[in-house]
Amino acid sequence: MKLHHQIVTASSLGQERRSDMLHLMQRCYDGVTAEKFEADLSEKTHVILLLDEAGHLCGFSTQQIYLHHTKEGPIRVLFSGDTIIAQEQWGTQELARGWCAVAAQALQLQPTLPLHWLLISKGYRTYLYLPLFFRLYLPNPDCESSELWQSVATEKFGAAFDPNTGIVRSSGPLTAGLAEVPEGRQDDPHVHYFLERNPTYAEGDELVCLAEVSLATTHGIGHRWLKKALA
Repeated sequence: MKLHHQIVTASSLGQERRSDMLHLMQRCYDGVTAEKFEADLSEKTHVILLLDEAGHLCGFSTQQIYLHHTKEGPIRVLFSGDTIIAQEQWGTQELARGWCAVAAQALQLQPTLPLHWLLISKGYRTYLYLPLFFRLYLPNPDCESSELWQSVATEKFGAAFDPNTGIVRSSGPLTAGLAEVPEGRQDDPHVHYFLERNPTYAEGDELVCLAEVSLATTHGIGHRWLKKALA
């Protein structure tokens, strides 16, 4: 089934769409309450909706763009919050195309301010977008932290962030199906590294990741999609 993405402001979402999003989260994560869901959504500026041809919700990702101040000057942070794709739609890349469109809009709006993607990875599938899209990202086997990574994470997550491990403690366990790592996947060096850095991911612990977003810092399919979105 062909899917398409739609980018909307978080404040424009009606109650029916919000309910669909909550129910999709509850299918995939244990312990998700309406209160937790609404708290995440209230902080976000944009939502990427993944829809089928009939307009039914198949996935979404909440996004927040904000300023972070460093000694060298301000940067913008694009933070991806609640993100989910219905299991029957795994394999689609339409949500990633939607994220590239959000990033492109931010780059075009303020081209002189650096843009960094702040991502929390509860599962290896999310973490794999980093090596797929970016030339450099944190953490990785060759560079596990930086002053910027630590300051962005500390500002965003406060005491919930452990700078020694790079982990934000549990926001709710994964359901059994999502927590499983298929046989052979651990042989992938990126998957192996994620599992090593976040061994308690199944309990809902999340690895904080950071990558600068630009045409110069992306490669492969991520570079192509970002370039197309910027055109």
